Parts: sequence; structure tokens; C-alpha cells
Amino acid sequence: MEKKQILEHLTKLFMDLEPSDNKFDKVDFFEFAKTHIEKMQNCGRKKSAKNYEIAVRNLAKFLCGDILDFNEMTATFFKKYCDWMEANKLGARGQELYLACIRAIFNEAALTFNDYDGGEIHIRTNPFKKFKIPKPGFISSAEKKALSVDTLQKIFTAPVFTPIEEFAKDVFFLSFCLCGINAKDLYTCECIEGTQLVYHRSKIINSSLANSEMRINLPTEILHLLEKYRTKTANSKYVFSFFERYVSPDNFTSAISRGLKRINKNLNLNLPGLSLYYARHSWATIAINDVHLAEELVDECLVHAPVRKMLHRYIKRDWSRIDRANRKVLDYVFYGKTPPQGSVSIWHGQM
Repeated sequence: MEKKQILEHLTKLFMDLEPSDNKFDKVDFFEFAKTHIEKMQNCGRKKSAKNYEIAVRNLAKFLCGDILDFNEMTATFFKKYCDWMEANKLGARGQELYLACIRAIFNEAALTFNDYDGGEIHIRTNPFKKFKIPKPGFISSAEKKALSVDTLQKIFTAPVFTPIEEFAKDVFFLSFCLCGINAKDLYTCECIEGTQLVYHRSKIINSSLANSEMRINLPTEILHLLEKYRTKTANSKYVFSFFERYVSPDNFTSAISRGLKRINKNLNLNLPGLSLYYARHSWATIAINDVHLAEELVDECLVHAPVRKMLHRYIKRDWSRIDRANRKVLDYVFYGKTPPQGSVSIWHGQM
């Protein structure tokens, strides 16, 4: 045996016998993910934590186990994972959400365990430099959920046969008339000031650079529903009584979807997964395509995180812009662009 081979053999034998002093030689993804998700829960990000937990479970299902060294997570690994998800009929949107959660955990682990300044690198792979998370066709998805005025009116005036259908139709109408407000923000809305509904968009409320506040004038078309669903509970922190019937925003959302599913069937609309998001997508699509509002204004009405975040720090919000935009959309849908002079809404009281 040559000297070089002997040296290599002894070195390998020594390394096998001597335990490593470095506890980070192998970093397990699932152990770190559990800690990361717990931190999210402790910070009040319970819904996001739940999504991360589902993503991690899906990855464990792919591996048929819950042990995974970060250094095994290569671009090839994620390509195989994507192929597996596709073979198991998981759509592009689901794949994107799961992979985005896993990427966020991976990046956080790299920051935690790697000392880039000192050159001590324990997570050596960088799979997301080569592997790109597949993006679903956003336009295609939006088109599916953007309803025509005719279809909207069918839903708004649909006959109802059960309390849950009536409830779902009412909430769908409320959402559309309030610039497509989503279920959680409607459920947790805490304030009416004068004629304005005031709420904070839950999806961006933790963003330090985004103003989550929204103030929107209550259109006359929904005043009867405001009376119908406004809470009668003394000292309630919520405007609407939804919390009295449903213990959480998730339960509230599920009830809406169940009711809309029945309406969808009753009207033979054949809309896949009719939900409150259809009201939001439809409002935005009509605002841009039919009423020709500026995209930036529509983003503001939908309370998206602003692109020019620093600019929004220095400008006083003009809420009347939101009200004028919403009024144009409602007038287009309910009155054919412009309501007759002195007319009373034909929708009032017919929900």
C-alpha cells in the first residue's frame, strides 16, 4: 500500500472514531422548521404558521419520513419534489405556496447557522439559485374568478332556500360593495366612524412599510345589510355579528363557501370553487377593464402593499379617491354606468 493510500485510510479511520465537536455538521430541516413555526405562532402569525406547517408535512410525505439534512436539499432534490407533487395532482398554486414556505425556512436556517463573515459554513447548498419555484398563470386564475356583470347580478338576486344561502349571498354582496373586502377583514372589522367603515388589512398589518388602514364610505346599497348584521352585543370590539355565529375567521370563510356552493348549483353557474374571492377579483377586473380606473388606484382600493412604499409614508391619504372609485364600479354594475337622476337603488332591500 502506498504512503498516500495509508494516510487517507488512517485519516478516514480517525474521523470515524473521533466524534465531531461541531454540533452543526448536520442540520436537520424538520427540527429547524418546527422551531421556526413555533416562533411564528408566538409572534401572532398563526395563519402563516399553519400554512408553513402544512407545507412541511407535505415535504415529509414526499420523503416518507421526517429527517432531512439541509445539505441534501439541492436543485435536483426540488425538481424531484415538484414532479412528485404534480404526479399527486397538486396544482401549480399549491406547489408555489409549499415551495415558498420551504424556501423561507431554508433561507432563515442559512442565516442562523452560517457565519459568512467568518467563513464557517454549515449549510453549503444554495438550491434556489438554480431551482426556480414554478409560478402559476396569474392571468388565467384571475380570469376564472372575474365574473361578468350579468353573472354578478344573478348571484346578487339569486333565490335562497336555506339560511346559509341567504347568509352567503349577503356577505358576497357586502364584499363586492366594499371594494372586494376579504372575509377575515370583514369578520374582524372594529370600527365605523360616521359613514366610514374603518379596518386594517390583516394580510399586510405586520409590514413595517405598508399602511394597512382602509377607510371606505358605506354605500347606500348595503345599509340594510349593515342593520341586519351589525352586532347587538354590548361592548363588542367587532362591528358585525359574524363572531357570534362563527368562532373564527376560518369558520366564517368556510360557511360563506358552503352557501355559495349551493347558490352556484341552484343557478347552474358551473363556477369552480365559487368563493368570496370571486367578488374581489370581479370588482378589480371591472374597475380596470370596464370603468378604466388606474391600476395603482385599484391596488389602493384593494389595500395591497404599495409599490412605492416610502412615498406612502409622506403623503396624507385622500380617502375620497377610494369612495369615488368604488362608486364608479357600483354605478356601472347596478345602473349601467350612470344612475338615473334622483333614482333609488333597485338593489336596496332585495337581498
